[in-house]
Amino acid sequence: MKRIFDQQHKNHYDMVIVGGGISGAFVAYEAASRGLKVALFEKGDFGEATSAATSKLIHGGLRYLANLEFGLVRESLIERRVLENIAPNFVYPLPMLIPTYKNIKSSKYLLTAGMLLYDLLSFDKSWTWDDSKKIPMHRTIGKKKTKLLAPLVPQRKLSGSSIFYDCQNINPERLTLGVIKSAASYGAHMANYAKMEQLIVESEIVKGVIVKDLLSGKSHKIDADITINATGPWSDIVLKTTGNLKNIDHHIRRSEGIHLIVKKMVDDHAITIVTKKKRHVFMLPWRNHTIIGTTDKAYSGKPDDYSVSEKSIAELLEEINASLDKQYHISKKDILYSYGGMRPLVEKETEGTYNA
Repeated sequence: MKRIFDQQHKNHYDMVIVGGGISGAFVAYEAASRGLKVALFEKGDFGEATSAATSKLIHGGLRYLANLEFGLVRESLIERRVLENIAPNFVYPLPMLIPTYKNIKSSKYLLTAGMLLYDLLSFDKSWTWDDSKKIPMHRTIGKKKTKLLAPLVPQRKLSGSSIFYDCQNINPERLTLGVIKSAASYGAHMANYAKMEQLIVESEIVKGVIVKDLLSGKSHKIDADITINATGPWSDIVLKTTGNLKNIDHHIRRSEGIHLIVKKMVDDHAITIVTKKKRHVFMLPWRNHTIIGTTDKAYSGKPDDYSVSEKSIAELLEEINASLDKQYHISKKDILYSYGGMRPLVEKETEGTYNA
């Protein structure tokens, strides 16, 4: 795959996409596969930011059930099945265990009701091209078997657990690159290390972009009928490059999510823990290690300056340890690696951003 600047290219496209994460990549793929002339620009590596800093899950939207967002759950389930079909080398079914307790908040009866509804909404989850990708219905197991599968969860008032399936994306960066290459195979022109300097505006309409090739230092004017801003946490910053567009006062909130990688603490099952803050934190098997995350905390700095802080790590450790049996508590020295990123939220969303 050649960069757009290293081959003969057009100065006008049907669509220009700014941002080479998973969202921009799929927009490019969908547009190019339908015959549109597409150009995509990414200022760093493809999929290097939010798209890489994930829990490595392709989830079906189970948590949206709590807000009765049935349409969103159904949409998530459909997209999960689509990704199982078109990216079988990246997306695999993963059993998820949720412990239940003898209290109202974590009652097995309440969880079972939710799981039955989730199974109903995912009625087509076995309609996969590959039989190995078929996802079974949830099941409930008792206290004894839960202790065997998840000895690290607190045992006091434990009543059992429910096991359902979501999907794991082993390598999100490679999935994004795979979509980028698929878009290129349909004729889309791409460039990484190509920073958008300005949106071109004529008569209050965005007509394209001025983009700088960071490898050569040259700037290029690219016209387009449609310009897509797929820059995620940078989207409001991109809008401000218009200069002469009136009434542009768009702001987003940025939510930080971090993950910790520690030695292997879970086997084949991921464990979903509801913490004392009433948040869901995952303990996920990954390449003979365990990923712990994620967090969801407002970030007010510049996105280019973001890094995982010691404070954020300490907060996650405190929260997860409060939800584990004492003998399985995790210390800072147990952390082999940490990573984090940001996701964009609309301006009105508050409350730590968790319900977004």
